[in-house]
Amino acid sequence: MRSEERALISGEGSEGETHLLGTKVTLNDDPWNFVFVLPADVDANKALFAEVMQAPEGTWNKIFTGFRGTGKLDKSVVKDGMTRKMFHSAVVEEIISIFCGPKCGFELNSMTTIDGDEVFLMVGLTDKDATIQLADREKFQAALLQSAYAQEHCGSAIAMPTERGLGNGVFEIDKDEFHRSDNAHPAYVQVDEEIAEHLADFSNADIMRLVRRRIQTFVGLNALLNSGVCLRIFAVHRWSSLQDLHNVGWNDPKNVMYWPRETTIDMVRNKLGAEVGFFFHWYNFFTRWLAMPAVLSIVTFTARNVGPIADDEEKKDMLNIAFACFVAVWSALFLARYEQVKNLKVLKWGMQGASESGAAVRKEFSDAYRGTFRDRMQHGLHWFLLFVFIAEAVGFTGWLSQLRSLAYHDKAGVTWGMSNVTFVTVAKYVTTVNIKVVDKSWAFLSAYLTKQENWRTVQELKAAMTTKLAIVKLFVFFYPFLYIVLLQPFVEGCPGDNGNAGCLHLLQDNLIVLFVTQLATEFATTGAYILLVVIPVKLERDKRPNSEYTYLELQAKAQEYDAETEILDFMTAVLNFGFIALFANALPFICALCFVFNFPMKRILAFKISYVYNCPVPRSADGIGAWAGILSALAYMGVTFNCYISIFFLPLLNHWKLSDKLILFLAVEHILIVLKILMEKMMGEKSIAQTRIQEHHEDTVEKIMEGLLGGGGKTVTAKETKKPDNPYK
Repeated sequence: MRSEERALISGEGSEGETHLLGTKVTLNDDPWNFVFVLPADVDANKALFAEVMQAPEGTWNKIFTGFRGTGKLDKSVVKDGMTRKMFHSAVVEEIISIFCGPKCGFELNSMTTIDGDEVFLMVGLTDKDATIQLADREKFQAALLQSAYAQEHCGSAIAMPTERGLGNGVFEIDKDEFHRSDNAHPAYVQVDEEIAEHLADFSNADIMRLVRRRIQTFVGLNALLNSGVCLRIFAVHRWSSLQDLHNVGWNDPKNVMYWPRETTIDMVRNKLGAEVGFFFHWYNFFTRWLAMPAVLSIVTFTARNVGPIADDEEKKDMLNIAFACFVAVWSALFLARYEQVKNLKVLKWGMQGASESGAAVRKEFSDAYRGTFRDRMQHGLHWFLLFVFIAEAVGFTGWLSQLRSLAYHDKAGVTWGMSNVTFVTVAKYVTTVNIKVVDKSWAFLSAYLTKQENWRTVQELKAAMTTKLAIVKLFVFFYPFLYIVLLQPFVEGCPGDNGNAGCLHLLQDNLIVLFVTQLATEFATTGAYILLVVIPVKLERDKRPNSEYTYLELQAKAQEYDAETEILDFMTAVLNFGFIALFANALPFICALCFVFNFPMKRILAFKISYVYNCPVPRSADGIGAWAGILSALAYMGVTFNCYISIFFLPLLNHWKLSDKLILFLAVEHILIVLKILMEKMMGEKSIAQTRIQEHHEDTVEKIMEGLLGGGGKTVTAKETKKPDNPYK
């Protein structure tokens, strides 16, 4: 076997080389942040470049913003009748002039791809002085170094606040050298050139945010892509950053049972950005908190099947109810505690108010179009299609369930060309297939429609996309299982002769099938995306076997990790939480299944983001956004649903009157909901650690900044005023 095919990821090879996805590549990613892919002036593009450029002046004005006098239109160069080659040349020349000039100070270079049909224009920000100046102009914030807290600046030394506050301004610091992290929470201040030596270096993700924001100040990227001057733009994965994450096990597919550590997430954020960081921060926290319910679910499962109550159905039902009550309390504590931990992480990463401050206006947004009849109709059509997809899920599930019920009671018959005995088993998988088909179809359609809508900011677009995708996906995934419990006993009856027990067994079987299918689907999807990268690379390499293939060329073949992909990845984790919240009573063992399921799923997702997709474009984020509300809604729905199963579905209270059951249901449900609300309010949004840190910042930051800027820096030169008489003289 050739060395290139030995592993998906390998550090083997000579210096400057590595093996990735079965291909030996030359590392050329450092020091670049973004790559602009341009069509090359070769025979293959001769006809394209010979075309007459349509509306060159208008296109030029869309590409360049004109900020600070840049991108001025020279009508002697850009004019009607010019060829595409002339227009492309003029645009690229102006872009290079802006990027290399004093307003940006970027480092640029170019290279031709292995097949010669594309040119990469690589953009990076490497000069520290230029970085500080740009950060100052763009009003970026940076963390204060320990030196800023020193006595020479503040009159007396000030402690660096940490998560281990002992009171009265005293803090203990814990360092994790392996993950290059600690529990310190330095204050974030606006970047100022005069205090640059006392500011922490920007992370790779921060520099990419700065570069992108500066580029967009001068160039309209969507207009540049639409003009055909640029074929695509992608953020660059730094191999050294991915190797750092690989060395701690985060994106190593072989390290499946890697225990989620809090300090690892700081590395993820620094290298891939806050949005990805908060996604895995929640996923890690969820996995850690799921350990206790998983253990208790195994204990419950064991007690139900091999313990002293294995033959006592009444006690088994009581055990399930007790476990469901535990999950209701657990979900409330989990969400409340995560809110505290998330807010502390927002403080540590300097992301307070990031969603508002980083809300750049989309180039596609039209204020004149907003609120028009056509705009309302566009949104209305999207919501109408949402209900159509939900109706399909309801109708198909009901129709298939009726067929399955008829087949179950007519074992000698035939359905869909197969024996009814076989059909009863196959129907479970048909339900899962329908879920997947509707899910994937809606994901594609809804994402497309959302991007066509007139959303002002990227954050608004993502929130709208998240909401619509979540409504359908959650309904489509959960409805077939809810149908079994809520409707099937009354519409078509439960399989077997044990009443509701038949529906309960059917629900358990379908849940297990879905979990196995979900994991298999993720593996298959990841494999498909790997092939989408590997096959084009192989075809290019086979044509020129003696030419080196670079890491940037491989990244150019990867798919963009866009908002839609991020939402769908997060949805997988949210579904797991929903299954636990909704079905803990019906299948307590689901907690153990989710716990085990989380480990390979996180490795798959981390591997995809690191090696199969382009680097996510880092953006500011102050949490998990709209998902927080969705998770809270699932938790409250779980209380209602588990109360329903306990009182109306399980045979424990079959001897009660319906009116008595209804009264008990309302009472227990309201008690549990009130208990959840009280626990959330008692815990609050801030932990004691965060309160101490913020109070310390409030008491000391002004003094620190006065010391840094006042001593030989920006002195106060107010006009001297008349002194009053001293009353003691």
